This record gives sequence, structure tokens and C-alpha cells, in this order.
Amino acid sequence: MSILVATLVDVAKGLADKRNDASVPDPDWVQYVNWGQKSLDRFIASLDPAFRFAQGDFTLTASASGARKDLSTLSWVDANGATITNPGMFAALHGMDQNPDTPQRRTVARRNFRERNRGTIGWWVPTVLAPGIRYDIRARTVVVTPYEAAAGTYRAYVRLFPYLFTGLGDSVPLDFQLEPYDEYIASFASRYGLKIEESSPDFETQRMAEIKEEITAEHTRDDGEATVIADVEDDPGYEDFA
Repeated sequence: MSILVATLVDVAKGLADKRNDASVPDPDWVQYVNWGQKSLDRFIASLDPAFRFAQGDFTLTASASGARKDLSTLSWVDANGATITNPGMFAALHGMDQNPDTPQRRTVARRNFRERNRGTIGWWVPTVLAPGIRYDIRARTVVVTPYEAAAGTYRAYVRLFPYLFTGLGDSVPLDFQLEPYDEYIASFASRYGLKIEESSPDFETQRMAEIKEEITAEHTRDDGEATVIADVEDDPGYEDFA
């Protein structure tokens, strides 16, 4: 099943009893649907940070202007190695490796997701830190320093935002990972169409609460707890490269 933005807008109008009411223009309805997408995406990510996991490779060269990469320019693949079509902007950078897919693979140190190459997440073979370099994220650009040591190939591990619709005639369907919860998006949009603010007690109805319970149940892992990506910044097992 492919759900288009026009369908979501129509359902939202129906819920708000505004199908024959032009007081809210269609571009506003599309915006409300996009807000609903982002709200739903953030809620699922709070339970399952890796649910929209993606990775992308790139090369850096050392130069006087620095070694940096705008992550919005990368091509992304999913956990199955398939290219992601119509990806949204990245939402969070989980971590980064240097020299991926080689025996020289190294963890580029920062904070979140640093345990992946120590064997505590089973599908990564342990490795050590890349010597002498670190990265930081500035808006949507990742920067590796010091510049003079940053040349090489890299792989970024990220969580992406969903694709946001550009207008009522957009032919890109709703992201398949959000598709099971299209009722949440339409309900969210309908409340904005009725001028109900998120801070209002009327915003969270019984049905919205039920949908959130369903999402929580479906995105809770086998251990009964939400998946977390540990921050081990102060782990004494890591050598601190200045």
C-alpha cells in the first residue's frame, strides 16, 4: 500500500469535518501533515533510535580550508544495503568509521555510539580508535580534525528524517516505516486544521493515546526496554587522543 499526501490531507479534513471548507488552504494542510510526520518520527525514535538507520561513505582530503562533509549531500543505504530513495535530511549522527570494509577500520572518536566496535554490539567486530583524529558535527556538516591528519575514506552512521511532502500533488508516498501509523499523522494534522494547539489538553485525545501505546508496543525490543545508543565518553577503556 502506498499512501500519498493527498490521501492524508483528505483523511485529516474528514476528521476535522472540513472537506468542503476552504478556510484552511491546501498548502497549510500539507504543512500540518509534514508536522505530523516529524512528530511521529520523533516519537518512534525516542523508543527505537536506530529504526531509521542508514549509512553513507565519503572521502576527505586535508586542505587549508579543513576536512568537512555536508551530510545532506551523501547517498544513503539502509541496513540491508539497499539505496534509500527520496531520503529526508539526517536527524542524528550515530558515529563514524575510518577506512570502512578494510582491516584498517577504526572508530573515529566522539561520544554517542562509540561502543559499536568494541564487541558490545554483536554485529560489529571490535576495533580500536583511529589515532590522532576526532570529529564533531556542526549543523549538518561533519568536521574531522586536525585537518592535516584527516585524509581518508569514511563511513557515517545516521538516523534520517522522513521525506517531507512538497505539495498536495507530490507523488512520493509516505515512508513505509511510518505507513502503519498513518492514522496518527492524519489525526495530528486534523487538530491543527481545527486550530487546536499542541499545548491544549484537547490535543491528546483517547485515540491518539491508544495509537502511541500501539507504537510503543511494536517498537519495544525483546529485552523489554527501549534501544539505547550508549554514551561512553568517560569510559577509562578508551585511550584519549588529544
